Amino acid sequence: MSGIEIPPFEKQVRLIRATGQVHSTWYRERYPEVDAMQLHPAEHYLLLGADLGRNPGRGF
Repeated sequence: MSGIEIPPFEKQVRLIRATGQVHSTWYRERYPEVDAMQLHPAEHYLLLGADLGRNPGRGF
């Protein structure tokens, strides 16, 4: 083990939401499956979006 502790998912979501880097309205409009999956855009980005190469916001 590297000794690096990864925060629990809920904490990661809170941290990402606090940064304002995931623009909820823009993200939902751009990636409509977010609403179908009943996820907050930050949750979707952490679970799937980043791996799929999705941008979290307009200026990213």
